[in-house]
Amino acid sequence: MELKFVTAQSSDFPVVVELLQIAARHLKESGVDQWSYWLQPPEDKLQWVQQGVDAAEFTLVYSHSILVGMYRLMKEDIPYWGKQDIAAFYIHSLVIHPDYTGNRISVKLMKAIENKAASHRIGILRLDCLANNEKLCSYYKGMGFKPVGTVHMPHSTNQLFEKHL
Repeated sequence: MELKFVTAQSSDFPVVVELLQIAARHLKESGVDQWSYWLQPPEDKLQWVQQGVDAAEFTLVYSHSILVGMYRLMKEDIPYWGKQDIAAFYIHSLVIHPDYTGNRISVKLMKAIENKAASHRIGILRLDCLANNEKLCSYYKGMGFKPVGTVHMPHSTNQLFEKHL
């Protein structure tokens, strides 16, 4: 499956929110209590998305003309990680549309992010996920991420991961 990466524009805000809601519904239907706040997003989450779209941090991923996923890539993440001295990329909202899971899209997205990090001379990737989502935590460990701590946020407790490139 060939993928095309497109930076989200302000007009894509509803698309980004809708994909987060689709992912939240799919997780809920699968018995995973993660991202349930996206089913009826609070104002702070909508503002967080808007800030990311305005900063050109969201990337939409297409296969031909079909939206199959997205991610947000940030240069800092103060709320989750605090101020850091070493440059890193912070990955958020990595979503694969449920209709396209099983096609190794997330592996391709992560490789694209690693290549972008290398081109910017960034040697660390950081991300987080719900601390009690054992399946996702194991998945990130399998992709070479190491757990480095936890953070308590208003909507969840998250496991922090990082990967040195």
